[in-house]
Amino acid sequence: MSYIIREVLKVILGITTLIFIITLSLFSLNEKDIAYAREDLNDFSVKQSSNLYYIGENYIISEESKKTFLDAFTFTLNGTEITPDAEKITLISDMNAIKPGKNYKCVFKYFYNDRIYQSEEVSFEISKRNISVTVLLNGTTDLTIEESEIKNIKINYDYVGAVDKDVRIETVNGVTVRTLNDDVLTNKAYVETLPKTPVEKYTVVAGNARSDYYNFSYEKSTLTITRTLVPELKLVSENDILVALNGSFSSVYSLNFKDIGTSTSSAEYVEIESDVERKYANSGTILTDNEVVACYNISVISSIDGSLADNVSATVRIRLADNLKNKNSYRVIALYNNGNTDILNASLSEEYLIFNAADMGDFLIITPIEGIGLTTYIIAGTIGVAAILIVVILVALFRKKY
Repeated sequence: MSYIIREVLKVILGITTLIFIITLSLFSLNEKDIAYAREDLNDFSVKQSSNLYYIGENYIISEESKKTFLDAFTFTLNGTEITPDAEKITLISDMNAIKPGKNYKCVFKYFYNDRIYQSEEVSFEISKRNISVTVLLNGTTDLTIEESEIKNIKINYDYVGAVDKDVRIETVNGVTVRTLNDDVLTNKAYVETLPKTPVEKYTVVAGNARSDYYNFSYEKSTLTITRTLVPELKLVSENDILVALNGSFSSVYSLNFKDIGTSTSSAEYVEIESDVERKYANSGTILTDNEVVACYNISVISSIDGSLADNVSATVRIRLADNLKNKNSYRVIALYNNGNTDILNASLSEEYLIFNAADMGDFLIITPIEGIGLTTYIIAGTIGVAAILIVVILVALFRKKY
């Protein structure tokens, strides 16, 4: 009996020893695996090496964009740069990597030679996508138009290079363009100004677009504005020409004419008269020997924007009132719009006063004062006083002698 017990104990002891040895071996192997895994972690590194641009979807979870995503990174294993098979890479991130930004993070797991290599948490950036904006002028990028058609120019903006889901195709002013949706465009592109006078190959470029998803470049378009000249501008009333300008004028110019009159109750005339007196106070007898018989304002206006045309020279013809046609001579005091002033010779021909002006502005028609003028009275008075003095002196000398 004791023999059997000893044999059983030997068997139990042997089994226990075997279990201990196996357990010890497994523990030792596990320690080696843990150490090796830790070594693998340290020897596998990932770093972003090129730009990732906004694509309108999550780079991390989309299989279609995974290869593009991986191509933006450099992988190093055991000190050697590698190009891992995309199918053997698993991406782990709790971030929605869509909108451009710098704070995205991801962990890379690489299955290679029956081992798992895991990177530390890698930071990466998504950049704004670059697109171009083209200005279309009446549907083209090279427009030539006559000056009178400036107000009819239609402008469209075509956005090229955006993600399909961010673009809508629409027809504006009869032109089909690609437009960014409002949810990705915080400020639309626009052209601040276009020229309003004739110009050759003027460069038109948009600007000012803003977006959290896109950067913008602006393509150049060109605009040429031509001018058609006409030889005369005139105002007609009841088939009679009231005033006419002969010269060279744009077809978009129109003539404005106002008979201001010479009444001192007119604030407009009083202001013009005061301006003349200031400018010609030291110019001899032009103001004392002449009277103002009429005052007109003549201006040339652009029909494009209503602006005053500058330095418009012309031969001016004004139909005079009947009571002004019997003067011996006429002159014109011109207060030009460009700030200059001049005294012009004028003539009467077929009921029209005619003179040449270097610009438009206010025109005062003057004629000599009829009868003996103030200057004549002064001269005559001076001569008379001198004669009396001479007589008195002669009489005194004569009496003293005799």
